[in-house]
Amino acid sequence: MKKIIVVTAIFVAFGLVTSVSAETITGFFYASGPNRPSYVAQGSDTVTPEKGWTFLKPKKDHEDFNAIRLGMFSKSDPANYKWWNICLQMPEDQRLKKGNYVGHRFPFQGKNYAGFDWSGNGRGSNTSTSYFDILEVQYSPDGKEIVAIAVDFVQFEETCNKGDVDTAVDRWAHGSFRYNSSIPIHTKDILSE
Repeated sequence: MKKIIVVTAIFVAFGLVTSVSAETITGFFYASGPNRPSYVAQGSDTVTPEKGWTFLKPKKDHEDFNAIRLGMFSKSDPANYKWWNICLQMPEDQRLKKGNYVGHRFPFQGKNYAGFDWSGNGRGSNTSTSYFDILEVQYSPDGKEIVAIAVDFVQFEETCNKGDVDTAVDRWAHGSFRYNSSIPIHTKDILSE
């Protein structure tokens, strides 16, 4: 039975740190875990502007705290509108910064914990435990806007915010989000290797 207890080096350990290229990338890859398919993901896909997806500028999610929403949507098929949202918040309401984090479902995580939530297309998780790496975050010169960000994550669904998750039992998905980033999107099944 494979358990994840400490996440500090999860993305390094599974070979997710890659070299930086000169061009910028905007896109999102997601995939359901292999044992118990993710209710949120329901499969895998790569979404990009070239495939008809619009990526919104990262913005504050709520006025009363420093949480960021990464949003994207597709109207390429008017009868089948699609969308994804990723919400991030640092512990103690700090600004986003590079690092590895354990997140509980945003916005219910409590002040001392990082918050994370990935949802979309009418699907979400009531409780979740997430491990996420902020690989890059760049702010505008005035510090008010995020102009580039790279985030990789694993979200375990309906875990009641427990710290000990089991890849053989829990539903999970992993994702790789880029907005004007020079870091390539990761598509590896990072927990099954």
